[in-house]
Amino acid sequence: MRSERPDYFPLEAGSVFEFEVERDGGVGRQILEVVSVEAAGGTVQALFRRTDGPAEDRQTVEYGVTRDPSWVRVEGELELPCSPAPGMSWNAAPLSMKVSEVGAEVRVPAGTFQGCVRVSYLVAGGDAGSGERFYAPGVGLVCEECSEEASPFTSRLVRYSLPGGRP
Repeated sequence: MRSERPDYFPLEAGSVFEFEVERDGGVGRQILEVVSVEAAGGTVQALFRRTDGPAEDRQTVEYGVTRDPSWVRVEGELELPCSPAPGMSWNAAPLSMKVSEVGAEVRVPAGTFQGCVRVSYLVAGGDAGSGERFYAPGVGLVCEECSEEASPFTSRLVRYSLPGGRP
């Protein structure tokens, strides 16, 4: 019997993710929504909507995410391999990315997630900072900690909802 690999970046229309984003200027909220999804010939394309800021100064941006059998790409840049393994590395300028661990545990306000992929990165080869992203199976990105010199931040998943009433 063949076991299916975990999906660390699911693309399902109607999914909504709320993040708490902490920067030097304070703490804010970010909402990510998967607006639409189309699949054809082994490739899935999704339209995401990101909303940031307080009601009086809210900013909304839409962007595309594509997943083929090998990679997830955000606006054409490599984001995450579909079958991540420790040591895998790639460039998504100005970031140098590397899978540091598969099987990490992460605690964020939305809960504790097990079996996560931890991706470490260097900004401009490490000259401008570094960071880590954690992707949970069946959920996607749940935490990012970035120590980039120009604009350090921490982003943690606060709540999420998936189609069909799943948490």
